[in-house]
Amino acid sequence: MSISLNDPLSSPGANALFRRSPPEELLGDVSMATMVGLLNQLGQLSTVAADLFDSLGEEVARSSEQLGTLRGRLVGVTERLAQVDDALSAAPPEETTELCDAGTGLDYRAAPAEGSGHLFSAASRPPWVVAALERARPPPALQRLHALAP
Repeated sequence: MSISLNDPLSSPGANALFRRSPPEELLGDVSMATMVGLLNQLGQLSTVAADLFDSLGEEVARSSEQLGTLRGRLVGVTERLAQVDDALSAAPPEETTELCDAGTGLDYRAAPAEGSGHLFSAASRPPWVVAALERARPPPALQRLHALAP
């Protein structure tokens, strides 16, 4: 949905109203038509804002779920790290040095599902934003702009 920027005073209904209005009521009718147009635009704006906040709420829920999963994994890592710390403190210094210099070469990274957040992606955009982007024209080709350069 896009917000209408039409001037309420230029609508056919408003023009007919203004022609029928006595001169002493004309300013009141213009004021009323302007107020109706403003209320219409505020209604459209609130609909767009509601769509946007609904989409943001869904994204927050997904992010919260991901954080809960990561928190659960972190608890397991913390417990295991405490066990490793206890084992390293009980080991002789030579063995600790060998373990630290060995380097296992493991690469710890997040799973693909956790690393690909959907914040402000095409999937999380409200429908009115997607429609506006589809209506937008691409920028002109750069070679066309060279002709305008001094």
